Amino acid sequence: MLLIPYLSAIFLSGTRSAWVLLAVGLLLYLWYLGRLGYLKRVKAVVWGALAIGVVSLVLFASTDEAVRERLQKSAGLFSTDIESIDNATAQRVSIWQVAMLMVEDHWLTGVGPRGFRYVFMDYAPEDNYWKNLRRPLAPNQPHLVGLEVLVETGVVGIVGFLAFFWVLITYAAKRTSGFRSDAVPWLIAALVALFPLNTYLALYASYWSSLSWWLLLVALAMMSGGDGDERDNAD
Repeated sequence: MLLIPYLSAIFLSGTRSAWVLLAVGLLLYLWYLGRLGYLKRVKAVVWGALAIGVVSLVLFASTDEAVRERLQKSAGLFSTDIESIDNATAQRVSIWQVAMLMVEDHWLTGVGPRGFRYVFMDYAPEDNYWKNLRRPLAPNQPHLVGLEVLVETGVVGIVGFLAFFWVLITYAAKRTSGFRSDAVPWLIAALVALFPLNTYLALYASYWSSLSWWLLLVALAMMSGGDGDERDNAD
């Protein structure tokens, strides 16, 4: 029953990136339960949670104007018209196009962490949405974590970012003995926070980075201390 207020808060926020990260987190956690062999045991709970999620979404879409507008706007993602896609992503495409122009000029080391906002107007074309607001506004970041790393730290940064995921997952697979470890839920939370397709907060934003690294710190600390089975045997 605790899922009801939890899902309600996420749906009512109207933040589609939160919906996406919720889906990513649930998929990773279901995969984790499957690896543990628990999925069959909790099948009823899983189906119940999915049912609650679907019912909550339908309920809020039919009663809450903001949620309904978000869902209708999101339908533009399946359009072949770039303007419709831009509207569906809350003008994110207009930001990504400018970001790619920066990458062309600064492909090796980028424009520098948190430098995106300062050079946005220099690269934005005259017909760019953000440049034509009544008060022109330069977005603080590209609103896509993977692209943010590429723009602000270049090829050097994105290679390091991807290598980080590879090393982390490889290390976790070795340290958690078939993923039977209390560290994995913490690791899942950290991976969701650092998800390359996250369109919400900047990777280099202070509290978001702090949250991500603290989650990762706990996961690594638990992995370095041995997995759950080893602790049980020791006891």
